[in-house]
Amino acid sequence: MRRLRCIMLVLALLIGIGVAVVPETTQASARAFNPKGGCVWRESNGITHRYEIVVHWENLTWFQADQLASQRKYKGVKGYLATITNGAEDWCVRTMMLQSKIPAVDATGAWLGGHDLSKRGEWRWTNGPEKGSLVQRRFFLWHTNQPDNNPTERCLGYMYREGWVAGNNYPCTQIMTDGFFRDKMKRYIVEYTARGTVLR
Repeated sequence: MRRLRCIMLVLALLIGIGVAVVPETTQASARAFNPKGGCVWRESNGITHRYEIVVHWENLTWFQADQLASQRKYKGVKGYLATITNGAEDWCVRTMMLQSKIPAVDATGAWLGGHDLSKRGEWRWTNGPEKGSLVQRRFFLWHTNQPDNNPTERCLGYMYREGWVAGNNYPCTQIMTDGFFRDKMKRYIVEYTARGTVLR
């Protein structure tokens, strides 16, 4: 049996089948999706960003997703709820979501690390090296007419709508009781950042 497993692994490597590396996690109820080993983007200064979509067993508030993201690690690098501050990152992560085969139900989405809780209409990233910086429209693609002025939708996520993924404002905590969003926010996107090739 052991020999058969070794042969199968060698064959998989020879024909180019990708094997995803599952990041370290303390969350037994969650599973991660990393198409082709994960979405990875490297800046010209040598900083590498790796992203993963984590699927929980039930809807999560933004605050729960933020906490869970901070508990995840990849190759010893601590994660955080993802921030999008570059067009390359935006394309990379939205493409990862489209490839992840998220159920094609409008308003299904995944949490990101931003909100406007400090000042209405002033969307800021709350995690990672970009903590405190504004969400820039020239780098972050919002869905049409988003963010809207709904007083309860103060936290940021990517939303699947009509075959496309882009930004949307979601209810931070009411996501658990709002009938329209029920079971649509089980996912969150974790980002890992490090200099060099440790995250490759």
